[in-house]
Amino acid sequence: MKQEDKQEVNEQVIEQLVNGIITKFILSQTPWGWGLKAYNRYKKGDIICHFQGDIIDNREYLRRIQLKINEGNQVFSYVKMSKDKILDPDYHDECIGKYANAPCRELGETNNCKFAVSNTQNTVNIRAVTDIKPNDWILCAYGIQFSGQLRNLRKELKLKQSTIKCTDLTNLVNFEDKEKP
Repeated sequence: MKQEDKQEVNEQVIEQLVNGIITKFILSQTPWGWGLKAYNRYKKGDIICHFQGDIIDNREYLRRIQLKINEGNQVFSYVKMSKDKILDPDYHDECIGKYANAPCRELGETNNCKFAVSNTQNTVNIRAVTDIKPNDWILCAYGIQFSGQLRNLRKELKLKQSTIKCTDLTNLVNFEDKEKP
């Protein structure tokens, strides 16, 4: 992964409860927005953090997007868990997973994490797919269908530019990115 190209503007260490253990993360503000960095070392397969929030349907999803646009906010983080179930973490301060970014292939970045749907809770886990060192960015691809869905949503809402993250995990457990590097 090539991560040194991003110059941090502001960083803060934050704590969150992950699997019953207080875990530290680095929340980093860059010219590109907020991102999440590892504070500790993680091994492949470890749960890094959870991605939790309100469970909503498609109608509520579109209503919330439009509301945020009307407020001048064009940053969203949604996870489609099934055909009729979307997870919205935006109103949950305890959801640190919403700050995980997709890798920028143009900068030579690759995934070091993946999304995995919890079978027991309305949450999505972010798991390490490689060993992660302290200060590494937490990078999860949003999936092969993400770009097309984003284009369609931008057209539907008449957006020129936005940062909408809508990861489609419909019927997928232990989601893995199918994009070609």
